[in-house]
Amino acid sequence: MRLAIVVNPRSGKGKAIFAGDALKAAAESQGLRTFLVHASTNRELAEALGEADRVVIIGGDGTIHRLLTALGDARRPVYHYPMGTENLFARSWNCRANIDAALHALLHAKPVDMDLLEIHAPPHPPSLAAIMVSLGPDASVVHRVDRARTGPISHATYIKPILAELASFRLDPLNILAEAKPVVESRSGLAVIANLHEYAMRLDPAPNADATDGLADLAFLPCRSRSMALAWLIRARFRSTSNAIRTKAREFHVTAQHAVPVQADGEPLPLQPQLDLRIVVRPAALRVLPGYRPATSTTP
Repeated sequence: MRLAIVVNPRSGKGKAIFAGDALKAAAESQGLRTFLVHASTNRELAEALGEADRVVIIGGDGTIHRLLTALGDARRPVYHYPMGTENLFARSWNCRANIDAALHALLHAKPVDMDLLEIHAPPHPPSLAAIMVSLGPDASVVHRVDRARTGPISHATYIKPILAELASFRLDPLNILAEAKPVVESRSGLAVIANLHEYAMRLDPAPNADATDGLADLAFLPCRSRSMALAWLIRARFRSTSNAIRTKAREFHVTAQHAVPVQADGEPLPLQPQLDLRIVVRPAALRVLPGYRPATSTTP
C-alpha cells in the first residue's frame, strides 16, 4: 500500500510536522510506502495523491477544506489526523490524533463515500465544503478572525471577535429556497446548511445531518435581536432547537438585499454586495476512512 501523508506545517503550533514524521516512520515499519508532502506544495501534492492508495491529512478543518477539490479529484480514501482548533471533520468520523488509531484505519477501515457541498456565489469561482455553510453573526466572527490572523489560532483567538460582533450585532432578512420552493421569506435569523451535524463549541443546530444521504440539512433559527440569537445558541448546545425551521434538500438558494457574511467549514467566503448564494449537494464526492469505534457493551 502507498500512503500520502499531507501535513499543514502551521497546524498544532508546528506539532503537525513532528506528527507527520512519526506517522511516516510507523507506516514504513508496517511495510507501507509513504510520500510526505506539505499541504501548500501544489505540484508535489498532486503527484503524491496520484500515486497513493490512501491519504492522511494532518491539520485542522481548514486544511481539509482547502484540499477538498484535490482530494475529490484523486478519489483516494482520506483519514483526518486532527491538529486544529475544533476538528469537526475528524469528530464526525471518529478520527483521532493517534498513530495506532491512524494506522488501524489505514490498514483495516472500509472507505465511506460522503457528500460535499458545492458553493456558488458569483462572481467568485465555485468552491466546496465538507461540514457546513453558515450565514450571519457566526460567519462574521469567522471573517473577523481571518482578518486579524497572523499564525495558528486557538479557542482564545475567538474571544475578541465574538465580543466585537456582539457590540455591532446585525441580522439581515434572508430568503431561502429549497429546490426552488420557499422555506424562509424575508425573515431575520441564523442559518446553517449542514452536511455533517458537528458544529463549533459543541453546538448542534442540525442534529439529523447525514453526509451519506445525498441531501443537505437547513436549520434556520428565527431571531431579531442579540438576546434571541444567544438563546438559540444555548439551546443548540443542548440540542433543544425544536422550533427551528428545518428541511432537507439537494439544493438551496439564499438571497438578501445586502452583503451577508458567509463561512464554510470555518473559513470565510468572499462577500457579495448583495447575497446570492446557491448550495448544491455533490453526492458521494469524497472517500473517507472512519476511525475505529468500539462496540458498546450491552452487558447489564
